Amino acid sequence: MCDSLPQSKSGDYTLSEPIPHVLLLTITRQRAFNSLTGKAQHALYKLLNAVDADPHFYLTIITGEGKKAFSAGADLKEYLERTTTESDALPMPNGGFGGIANRSGKKPIIAAVNGVAYGGGMEMVTNCDLVVAASHAKFGLPEALRGVYVAGGALPRLLYTLGLQRASEMALTGKPIDAQKAYDWGIVNRIAKPDQDVVEVAIELAKELLECSPDSLIANRIGIRRGWDGLGVSGATAIGLGAEQLDIERSENTIEGLRAFKEKRGTKWGDPKL
Repeated sequence: MCDSLPQSKSGDYTLSEPIPHVLLLTITRQRAFNSLTGKAQHALYKLLNAVDADPHFYLTIITGEGKKAFSAGADLKEYLERTTTESDALPMPNGGFGGIANRSGKKPIIAAVNGVAYGGGMEMVTNCDLVVAASHAKFGLPEALRGVYVAGGALPRLLYTLGLQRASEMALTGKPIDAQKAYDWGIVNRIAKPDQDVVEVAIELAKELLECSPDSLIANRIGIRRGWDGLGVSGATAIGLGAEQLDIERSENTIEGLRAFKEKRGTKWGDPKL
């Protein structure tokens, strides 16, 4: 089913389907610590929009090739060229760094952080719905050490997640934190054991999501995102009651879930309609 999605023409990523309805997106610029050019970022944004529109895929897992880096952020050689010459390098897409860092989207994204997530890579992680980290993973915003601004959306998101002082520590010192501290601070949901493959742990987490209605995944995620993007409780709830609640009540998956409960049997979800 991956053939129906946009493929990378320049080899920046690969796609696979490790289990039904789950897309595994692997950044494949290992020699550059999976850093991303402007072109690659636009390609990822286009891909994720296509995933949202494809009813076969219910969620995405994103990871990096190898064990050293999830993503080290922007391709700094391109960044320098863009700031010092008349470069034709593309700026960030509307979805922020990597097409993820400032993107709302529709379907859940799980980050399987297989190594360092620095700069733009860290910005991508802050806006993923769930995060699984390898035990050796590190997270950081080193932009200030290079005279660069954290522009992709991570700063306000880190403030929500960490609070003022911890967000300031990350952004103003440029020093990374390890997987355990990222877990303690609320950035990471699960840490893979040293002998576990972080993608396999992410797949196990994805299986838990697949137990739920794919329509409910979309609707509940939208409700969370309204608060994440700044709407208050009352405003976000009122919009949800007039939108997702009406759509969910009319969906085939809601009827299936309620019938399965009444009949004391397992559910057989259909593709999402939302």
